[in-house]
Amino acid sequence: KKKSVNRKKKSKALSTHDLTDQLLKNDYFLDINPRNLRRLINIIALTGRLLRAYHIDFNWRILSSWIYLVEQWPYRCSWLVMYYDENADEFGDESTLNDVYMKIKNQIPVTNEPLLELDRNPRKFEQFLMNSQPTLTVMVLKKILPCTSNLDPYLIKLIKGNRSLNLNF
Repeated sequence: KKKSVNRKKKSKALSTHDLTDQLLKNDYFLDINPRNLRRLINIIALTGRLLRAYHIDFNWRILSSWIYLVEQWPYRCSWLVMYYDENADEFGDESTLNDVYMKIKNQIPVTNEPLLELDRNPRKFEQFLMNSQPTLTVMVLKKILPCTSNLDPYLIKLIKGNRSLNLNF
């Protein structure tokens, strides 16, 4: 019984260390105010618990990068998810989310779209996808998306609706 308790403590300490290391060393987390940082950590912890409940192996660094991406750019992430769902056969598990983004980048409206206001700086989004370590892949999307609580599925529905309206004109 003691061994299992010790293992839990060890894995929890390692995961906390990984998360702290990610937050301290990553430039993308430096411009977050304390309130948003607390929100981010709570979302990461909740998502981690959900992944563990479903016995899904994950890495805290990857999880925190994914959560940060979704939290800062929900509109663009919704486009990524939507495009991947519609074109999953185009991508292997090792394809990066940047590869997916490059396929849809020109389809995402840059003006006259109120939902764009949900996102932060679009250049930072592109930089994050290109340079994030560890690299976010399609495998990450497939594993973590079902437990992602901070991405509103209604956004994808709105994007699909707006896209079909624009195609009809």
